[in-house]
Amino acid sequence: MEEREWREYERRVVETVKWCEDRKESPLVWAMEVGKLASRVPSPELAQVLVSHLCFLHNRPSLWKFLEQSLSSGILFPLQVLSLLSSRVIPNRRSQPEAYNLYLELLSRYGLSFAPLPPHASVEKFVSSSLHTVTKPRVSVRGLILNEDLNAILSR
Repeated sequence: MEEREWREYERRVVETVKWCEDRKESPLVWAMEVGKLASRVPSPELAQVLVSHLCFLHNRPSLWKFLEQSLSSGILFPLQVLSLLSSRVIPNRRSQPEAYNLYLELLSRYGLSFAPLPPHASVEKFVSSSLHTVTKPRVSVRGLILNEDLNAILSR
């Protein structure tokens, strides 16, 4: 994808998510609307846009619920999303403990779900956007959310 096409794709994805959020749609509707923008499913490009633009610029529980819905519906590769999140969440785990705990919940749900890649998937893009190593996180007791609370947030 050319640079101009990439910027347009990013703009359309962010605009669609904001439109769904403004209309107070459920995360399932968000996933369906954003999934329409993907050229193929699961979409490595969509994962890059969602993690880089949405999860940290607008860090709200509704966006994490949307991300979880996109993972569970097969729109995104779980391993790729977890890898992209690792490089952003782990270094900021002390300053953003809620995001870190939500990341750990997604990791526990999808960390070992290695679904086979479809034959038309771009393995090269998938691998290049994924991290090769994931560091073992350390959890500080102060400011953490209990797993029951995380499940409640992600299941709403």
